[in-house]
Amino acid sequence: MTARQMLTRASGRDELKVDLTLVMKGFQFEQVWSGRRSFLIEGIEVPVARLLHIVQSKHAAGRDKDKLFLATHRDALEQLLKKPEEG
Repeated sequence: MTARQMLTRASGRDELKVDLTLVMKGFQFEQVWSGRRSFLIEGIEVPVARLLHIVQSKHAAGRDKDKLFLATHRDALEQLLKKPEEG
């Protein structure tokens, strides 16, 4: 199974688009899952990988779209990663 097969996209009525993936470059699923954070969205608990894991995975993947994302959002990501995480 390829990484592409491990991605599911979901779209909501209000244009909400969510990518769900079981594969992150540079990590085993269990490592990311054990460090996850959960958010309550309209009464539904949604587990999310930690921002640090997401950023490190994008660096490891090295795809053009990831490089562009990291460069475009560098300042915001640095500020968010400096903040202590809640929970």
